[in-house]
Amino acid sequence: MRVCINVTEKDICKGCKGDEENCPIARAVLKNLKDGSVSVGSEGDIAVFDVEGDVVANANASTRRERFVTKFDMGEKVKPFRFLMNIPSRVVRKQTYKNQRRTKTGQFSKKVSN
Repeated sequence: MRVCINVTEKDICKGCKGDEENCPIARAVLKNLKDGSVSVGSEGDIAVFDVEGDVVANANASTRRERFVTKFDMGEKVKPFRFLMNIPSRVVRKQTYKNQRRTKTGQFSKKVSN
């Protein structure tokens, strides 16, 4: 299932420099998981692990994430952003896909309640 990962200002403030499991991107991915863990490499590649430690999803490095990680780890100012990631529905929190809907362009956006 494609999940929209939102790296928020809160994730950035609480993230730890040089910590693959507690950086802003890892924190943002974790918010969408039932359980398990996440590791983000210095090039912005992402691995999602289930509770047994098996890799259940991964995302190859992207230029955008690599720049974000590099700037964040060097203490430079970074801005919130979002990206899509394929994660098996069995590990995704139910609330995640209830709160997302696909727009006409195929991108995900937060569901707006009336």
